[in-house]
Amino acid sequence: MDAAPGVGNMAALAAGAISFLSPCVLPLVPAYLSYIAGDAVGGAQDQPRHSRLFTLALSASFVLGFSLVFVGLGASATAVGRVLLQYKEQANIVERAVILSPGHSLQVPIADLQTITPARAPAAPSIAASVTLADAEREYIITILRNTNWMVGGPKGAAARLGMKRSTLQSRMKKLGIENPE
Repeated sequence: MDAAPGVGNMAALAAGAISFLSPCVLPLVPAYLSYIAGDAVGGAQDQPRHSRLFTLALSASFVLGFSLVFVGLGASATAVGRVLLQYKEQANIVERAVILSPGHSLQVPIADLQTITPARAPAAPSIAASVTLADAEREYIITILRNTNWMVGGPKGAAARLGMKRSTLQSRMKKLGIENPE
């Protein structure tokens, strides 16, 4: 155990970090721990107490270094994900252009680049303009009836266009107070 005092906590921390980055981490852990422990397996009873505590400290440093790299990679992946999320719309435009562009040139449709500006955005309905569901349904049925010249039944009638039976449309018209003006 004479070589063990030459290994410091920072070296053990660095060894843990470096071994995490290797392609086969799990098989390295027992080898590293046995290197730190030296003859601890065969002569654990012969070692003084401070030597065993030093070995424990080096092992803890190794695990801490291993854990710091793991946490650091996870945190950096999260940070990269958040940055990419901010540019989601732009990435979607580029992805669409890559998929739809023929040949070797990238062609982005201008319509994809236009965004809704406040001037072009649809206005929110005012309180005065709001209508009930029954009023909207009434207006829609009247519009369809006018388009069909108030023909309720038949294959080209309002009921067929609305996707309902003639009797159901007649019942709806009676409930909503819709009458043929002719």
